[in-house]
Amino acid sequence: MSIASLLKNAMSSKERVAFGIASTALIVSAIATGVFSVKENSSYVPVRGGSFSEGIIGQPVMVNPILSKNQADRDISSLVYSPLSKLVSSSETDPDQRVYTVKLKEGLLWDDGKPLTSDDVIFTIKTIQNPDARSPFEKNWRGISVERSSELQVVFTLPVPYSFFSEILYKTPIIPRHIFSAIPVENYRLSLYSLKPVGSGPYKVKKIDQRRDGFITEYQLVPNPNYAGDPPFITNFYFKFYETENDLFKDLRLREINGFGSLSPLDKRFENVGNVKLEKIPMSRYYAIFFNPINNPSLKNKSVRKALDLAIDKNELVKILGDGNAFPINSPLVPLLKEKNTFENKYNQETARNLLEKAKVTNLSINLIVPNTDTFKAIGEFIKNAWTGIGITGVTITPVDPDAIFDNAIKTRTYEAILFGNALENPLDFFPFWHSSQRLSPGLNLSFYQNIDVDKLIEKIQETRDETERENLANQAASLIENDVPAVFLYTEPYFYLRSEKLQGMNTNLITAPSDRFLNVQNWSVIMARVLK
Repeated sequence: MSIASLLKNAMSSKERVAFGIASTALIVSAIATGVFSVKENSSYVPVRGGSFSEGIIGQPVMVNPILSKNQADRDISSLVYSPLSKLVSSSETDPDQRVYTVKLKEGLLWDDGKPLTSDDVIFTIKTIQNPDARSPFEKNWRGISVERSSELQVVFTLPVPYSFFSEILYKTPIIPRHIFSAIPVENYRLSLYSLKPVGSGPYKVKKIDQRRDGFITEYQLVPNPNYAGDPPFITNFYFKFYETENDLFKDLRLREINGFGSLSPLDKRFENVGNVKLEKIPMSRYYAIFFNPINNPSLKNKSVRKALDLAIDKNELVKILGDGNAFPINSPLVPLLKEKNTFENKYNQETARNLLEKAKVTNLSINLIVPNTDTFKAIGEFIKNAWTGIGITGVTITPVDPDAIFDNAIKTRTYEAILFGNALENPLDFFPFWHSSQRLSPGLNLSFYQNIDVDKLIEKIQETRDETERENLANQAASLIENDVPAVFLYTEPYFYLRSEKLQGMNTNLITAPSDRFLNVQNWSVIMARVLK
């Protein structure tokens, strides 16, 4: 007879019940202790594998990171091409901050197996500088010479010191010379490589799906074995393209896509889709009403401009964009995180009316151009009502197609006032938007602003390497600009990114452009496993 049987026979029924309960409790306790011990001595880590699908409204046209202005192109490019920062092993700068010497890593390869050398870097910069290329980066490279020192070393020489140059340099994506050198830059768009690029990024293009009518429906990317950094965790990365937001929303609901980004606040229906999370990524951009005193002489009067500013209740205005989706500002030095916002609402219609009366401007009329979207038209109407409220009866709102607003209004400066957004490559660099030399196209000083003291501060910011000193100078310049009221600064808002809750490793720090969300894409993962520490 077994020991268990002997014990069972020796116990009464009550003792057997008590023993059973005690045994069960002991087992449960042991299991719980084991589970707790595993939790205490282990952690979740990303595992390679899985897939992720990004939804985009629009079409890729020319997947070339130094030429295209198309967001779909730039998003794909950010995964397929590497910025110079990923390719560099060392760099040094001369004491005058004019000569930068960069050395590439050894053994770099393009995804087709061809060597990546200093010749590719030089070719990229010279293509950017070619006027026929019409590169959006051209303004950053004017007057800068680039020379080959060796197969791995490149020397950049600036005409004057520029404290932001290293950021520009290392963010510049490099394109392959052996692919494009034989193609006239005007024909890049016609090349097969404009849709199926050869790059050096964490991913390479494996497959492109296209409908019979030519509409590209999907890109499939897979890890690039020649990537100079750590291989990405996600092994299949898809871009899926849609003609309308409704089509995209349908696939998001069906979980056919796992991520979607937008410069504008998302419709509430997107947030109500299950198993997704909305990220609000800080972005260095702001929206303002820029005044053109040349086309409307009344706007030369500072009191008029000040009245137009004070008439707008910016706390109420940002509610149009949805709760927590934007916050108001008073100057071009925008707070990049909401918790750092020290906004003071200066809204005062009575003071605004008094300023207009003292200015003695009669028959004041203003035409305000706004992008032709529901949100911007609503903001335009809000501003019209605010200005009408202080006695300006001649306010008109002119919606313009967002894709045409640059060529039809900004480039030609054919506006009296315009609601427009400034995207800052560096939050402290005011030069493109507020230096007097940028008053005419292609400059972006949309208010024709001139202040010699501001010019000097901006120039000093560009020469100063110390970050604290640059911030002090930027604060001084911003205060002068705010006092002169060349524009009504309205609000800043983040980049809105809806993504699957399964996605881990995404960096939600400050970005300067939407495609910057992919800067650490090699760290993204959708599969996690628990391992012992």
